[in-house]
Amino acid sequence: MWEVWLRRNWQWISLAGVILIVSLGLVWINVTHKEASATKLASKPMDKPLPVKKSVSKQLVIDVKGGVVRPGIYYFVKAPTVAQVVATAGGFDKAVRTERLNLAAKMADQTVLFIPLGDADVPAEFPLPGVQVKESAGANFAKSNLININQANKAELMNLTGIGAKRAEDIINYRNGHGNFKEKDELKLVHGIGEKIFERISSQITI
Repeated sequence: MWEVWLRRNWQWISLAGVILIVSLGLVWINVTHKEASATKLASKPMDKPLPVKKSVSKQLVIDVKGGVVRPGIYYFVKAPTVAQVVATAGGFDKAVRTERLNLAAKMADQTVLFIPLGDADVPAEFPLPGVQVKESAGANFAKSNLININQANKAELMNLTGIGAKRAEDIINYRNGHGNFKEKDELKLVHGIGEKIFERISSQITI
């Protein structure tokens, strides 16, 4: 009976065998192609990553002194105002008179911000940013009353402490013989004017 069935259906069995073989062949070809593609992709050199540019920003450095909570050196990305610098340094000391300051003034790189306490004088080498220095009336008066040793006559020179008629004449004679004084210390070269007399009159003269 089995043999009879085989004889009747051998054509269909052969066709099924052919289809099976062809299917297996197609599967093998597909797998081989994928493996080859993967190998080729793996062997391809990777593109070099683009270099990342680092943004380098120059920092400004400010030296803070005087009436702040934390004096010291501070760094800023851009030019800060006086108010920003003081805030970074912890704020004002209680004794500071803020009306003396220009809080909106910009600070330059590598400079000193000196905050005076109360009515204390501001050092000449550390002027307050954005604040115009005005001479007091007393300072102007004192300056106008200085004796110019290159122009003063005998009577005017005798107004100097410790300078009498003889020494006044010596100053004029020296000036006539050597020309105008180049600096105040040169007055000590005049006969009879030593270190002690010069110390007494140095604040009273100008050139």
